[in-house]
Amino acid sequence: MILRDGSAAMKNKIKIGVIPAAGSGKRLGYLSNLLPKTLFPIYNRPIFHHLINMMESIEIEDIYVIVNIHREYIKEYYKSIK
Repeated sequence: MILRDGSAAMKNKIKIGVIPAAGSGKRLGYLSNLLPKTLFPIYNRPIFHHLINMMESIEIEDIYVIVNIHREYIKEYYKSIK
């Protein structure tokens, strides 16, 4: 499904969003030792923040984050924005 303007999401009412954040980030080298990929900043905010805002803007009701390593960083960031 391709969402261009959000209309498909509104017609079908997507209720669940998933953010995969379990990778180790090996291709990013030493940067991934500092923080998880989802917390890398884009326009002064972590990618994770942009994803959460986008999902909330199209009224996704449940957001699941698949985590593995660095899960504590992601949990703490989420707590700080909610």
